[in-house]
Amino acid sequence: MKIELELWKKNNPIKETMYFRNAALSQFNEIEQSALRCNINVFVVGTHTSKSILLPVYLLQNKDASRQLWVRDNFHNYAISIQTEKPIQLDSSVAEEEKGMGDNVFSCYFEGFERNNLPIFTSYKDCSLHWSAHIYKSENMVKIISAVFMTK
Repeated sequence: MKIELELWKKNNPIKETMYFRNAALSQFNEIEQSALRCNINVFVVGTHTSKSILLPVYLLQNKDASRQLWVRDNFHNYAISIQTEKPIQLDSSVAEEEKGMGDNVFSCYFEGFERNNLPIFTSYKDCSLHWSAHIYKSENMVKIISAVFMTK
């Protein structure tokens, strides 16, 4: 599966009675705003369920697909995998604040990745070309997306 986010949202509406509906809609908006800011494409390449809501696993990529970021947001944290042709230099504050950056990566916490055959790599400290992590702060997620797609 690889479809544009807009089409996925149209085909998978969230019932208005769902308690976390607004949080899910906010999640969609945050990803879409990041994509606009970085001039990248957003696709849905898998799904997972959190708080009884079907949610996408996103693929953000630049035009030539030389930089790719897979992400799922379960309202608690982000699980991300990044693959690039050039090493990514992150703001040191991101790595300091995000305990999941240097940890071992356990695939069982990457809901929606395994059953959709999406990549799960080792940690950022092991390789800055392709790595996986859990990110807990949305502002750090924005910094990571910017570092991946706006770095020359």
